[in-house]
Amino acid sequence: MSALDFSYARPGGAALTAAGVTSVGRYVGTDGRCITLPELNDYLNNGVSVWLVKENSSRGMLNGYGQGASDARDAQGQLDALGQSNAVVYFTADFDIQRFQFAAGDQYLLGVASVIPVSRIGLYAGIDYLNHTAALV
Repeated sequence: MSALDFSYARPGGAALTAAGVTSVGRYVGTDGRCITLPELNDYLNNGVSVWLVKENSSRGMLNGYGQGASDARDAQGQLDALGQSNAVVYFTADFDIQRFQFAAGDQYLLGVASVIPVSRIGLYAGIDYLNHTAALV
């Protein structure tokens, strides 16, 4: 299996399949880097699985519970629009989150979990924070 994670690039599903790519990570949202329904369908029709990521800003997780709930509502709306209402969505700490920041990150994730079931929440973060959150769950 070969996987890619990209934002603004738009390689087609056929080109990805020809290159041996079987899975892509794509953003959900409303800005120019986010996946569209035709793009999603192109990937799926070409046998490329898609995992979805929600990130408003690399450090948004530090804004705590309210930001997490807001991001989760936005993500769920986009999942619904893509016909993927029950998909897992990965939320991000796309920076080297430090131990003194873990409490803010935890609050963010609690905010996310107030909207989206824990079974559908993924986390994109460094290994220290992943280990920390695994211990919590």
